[in-house]
Amino acid sequence: MILSAGEYFVKGTLILLFLLSTVICYSQDAEEYMPVEMQTGQTPPCYEFRYSSDAGLDNFLKVIVGGGADVVLKLVRSSDDVCIRYLYVRSDDYYSLKNIPAGIYYLKIAYGNDWAVSKNAGGCNAKFLGNNLYQIGTDLLDFNPVRDSEGMQIPSYELILKTISGNRSNEFQAENITEDEFNK
Repeated sequence: MILSAGEYFVKGTLILLFLLSTVICYSQDAEEYMPVEMQTGQTPPCYEFRYSSDAGLDNFLKVIVGGGADVVLKLVRSSDDVCIRYLYVRSDDYYSLKNIPAGIYYLKIAYGNDWAVSKNAGGCNAKFLGNNLYQIGTDLLDFNPVRDSEGMQIPSYELILKTISGNRSNEFQAENITEDEFNK
C-alpha cells in the first residue's frame, strides 16, 4: 500500500501508529558484543549507507518511540532499495528526519535493548542484545510533492512506535524479518 499525501493527511501530518508486543529474548552470542551507549539521532556504527537530503523540500518524518524498547530505523528508497537515512531513537523519545528527497520509501525497523558492537576483528557488526525484533514496513511513504488547487502540498509523516504487551493491532503494516535481512 502506498500512503499518499492526499489520502491520509490530518492537518498536514500523517499519523502512523504501530503497536508492538513485548517479546523476551536475548542474543545467544552476547559475550561477543560490547555495549555502546547511543543517543537519539545518532547514526549507529557498522552500517554504510548513502545519506541523502533535499534542502529545497521542507518535509519531515517524525519518529516517536514509546517506552519499553529503543529503535534503529532505516529509511529506504523503494525504487532501488538504497538506505538514505539510518538513525537511533531511544525509548520514550522522538526524532525528526528532515529534508527527505522526493520519492517513495519504506522503513526497516529494529527494536530492542542493549545496543552493542561486535568485539571480534572479523569486521563490524552491531545489534540489540535484548528483546530484539526486526521488521520491514509494507506501507510505502510517498514524499513526492503534490500540486492541487491550493498550491503545492509537501507530504510529511509521524510514525508512533509503542511497545504494548499482548497487543498486536497496528495501523502501520509491517512484517517480521531476520537480523540479516535488516542489515542488508
